[in-house]
Amino acid sequence: MGHLHLILNHFPVVGLFFTVVLLAFGLKKNSLDLQVASLWAFVAIAIFATGAYLTGEFAEEMVEHMPGITEAVVHKHEVAARVALAAIGLLGALAIAGLVHYRKNKTLHTGIMKGLMALSIIAAILAGRTASLGGQVRHTEIRSKAPAGTETGGEGAEAPEEEDSEGDGMPEPTNR
Repeated sequence: MGHLHLILNHFPVVGLFFTVVLLAFGLKKNSLDLQVASLWAFVAIAIFATGAYLTGEFAEEMVEHMPGITEAVVHKHEVAARVALAAIGLLGALAIAGLVHYRKNKTLHTGIMKGLMALSIIAAILAGRTASLGGQVRHTEIRSKAPAGTETGGEGAEAPEEEDSEGDGMPEPTNR
């Protein structure tokens, strides 16, 4: 199930980016078809985001005892995931409401669609932040530099020093 988290978590991030563009284009061209397609995509994204969130605990269990994994980094990702899921869930719920309205009336309310556009941009930013924090769980190279002892999470432990021996700006791995 932990691997499923890694698969599912990409859909909301990438999907939101493309669906924001789809909705913006649909609004600009006044295309009912593109706007309705974006509503369906928001519903699908909400489903994928829920799946990613629900499998997150399994992923945490897989990595929590690995070297370099800290509870602080995982916790930041979890908190960001809750906030992003709330925004994406609201986006999905409003999209369903828009689809129900469309089915009954064969029209979409422009004000509601513009509101969905704003919310989708916010949700995309929150999903991107969550993804970045999730990447930091295993990709220590993208973490901000922290004082010695905070990277490994061990009390009194020092973080391994990394040197840039090749001059390319990238730290060399400590265990060769």
